[in-house]
Amino acid sequence: QMELVEEKNVVKTQCRQLEKIKIECDKLTEELTQNEEENIKLRQKCEFVKQELEKKDKQISNEEDHFRRMDEARLQFKDQLRHLEMEQESILTMIGSEIDAACEIFSRDSMEKFKVIL
Repeated sequence: QMELVEEKNVVKTQCRQLEKIKIECDKLTEELTQNEEENIKLRQKCEFVKQELEKKDKQISNEEDHFRRMDEARLQFKDQLRHLEMEQESILTMIGSEIDAACEIFSRDSMEKFKVIL
């Protein structure tokens, strides 16, 4: 009979331990489920951030291309301006020479008229 009581006590103890283990297992299962859900959310967030980074990278690349083209256009315009300035200087020099020649012709004519008057 003692053995039977002892066995019953052992069984009760084991049943309590089993119940504790079941409770702990349920807690761990719940925690695992929550962790899996958080993991899914984090993966989605990570994918979203990755897509945003790819968009920004593409945008930066486009802006860099735009700045490069703008710089090339600026250099082209600078070169055209330099060319036009040289052309303007050449034209002004030519006009100056024409004016000098015209002045010389007029002054010669006026000296000859002046001599005729004298």
